[in-house]
Amino acid sequence: MAGIPDVIVQSGSALPYGRAQKQAMANEQFKMGAIDLETYLEDVGRTDAAMIIQRLDEQKAKEAQMQAPPGGM
Repeated sequence: MAGIPDVIVQSGSALPYGRAQKQAMANEQFKMGAIDLETYLEDVGRTDAAMIIQRLDEQKAKEAQMQAPPGGM
């Protein structure tokens, strides 16, 4: 429509400054699927993100192995 702006410009930055704001943004992005689990964990301040991912992968592998039919067929 004519006369209605497509973009609104505000001065300042839209980047999160505080830790809580950054965590809230990471939560929203993770829920939307915009970031993966490792990025989410790093954004919320987990320094052991890679180790957490490794443990989750190991747990998934164990669960898949338990779900597999006996004898491999």
